Amino acid sequence: MAARLAPDLAGPVASLLAHSPDPDGALNLLERYVQGAPAEVLDDLARYPTALTYLVAIFGYSTFLAESFFADPSLPVQFARDRKFTKLKSREELMQDYARFSTTHPDPWLSAQLARFKRRNYLRIVLKDVLGLSTLGETTLELSMLADVMLWNALIFCDQELEKRYGQPQYRDAQGRIVRSG
Repeated sequence: MAARLAPDLAGPVASLLAHSPDPDGALNLLERYVQGAPAEVLDDLARYPTALTYLVAIFGYSTFLAESFFADPSLPVQFARDRKFTKLKSREELMQDYARFSTTHPDPWLSAQLARFKRRNYLRIVLKDVLGLSTLGETTLELSMLADVMLWNALIFCDQELEKRYGQPQYRDAQGRIVRSG
């Protein structure tokens, strides 16, 4: 790990690991991350030391969520660059985030796209929680809003697919007339 990571990060890594709930597990996952991450991402860790804090925090708390950093090694740096990272995201902001995410990360399967979006936001929310950047109320509110956004986007997708297949929804009113809904 020392060969690939900037030498000036050795001190911060040791300090972060000392405060981790699972220092050994976090170190193992950090070594795995450093071995698999592209060189430019590792260079960015030196420029954005907060990203290293995010890595060790997740690695010390959740192997499951750590897999997201292995799948997208630039994610901790993206979080560190985000000036609004510590702020509570509204439902509207999450909807906008999903719209951007869906265009920059296209996937033929909506379920896979939603799963990646959810995991990325779980990481963000968990990081804010474990680092003490959000209260319990804010954490649960953000999780709830994330669930709303995901369900809404799944519903919209299903509505669009059904309308493509069967046309615009119709029903009969009390007088027996066909009425279009929507």
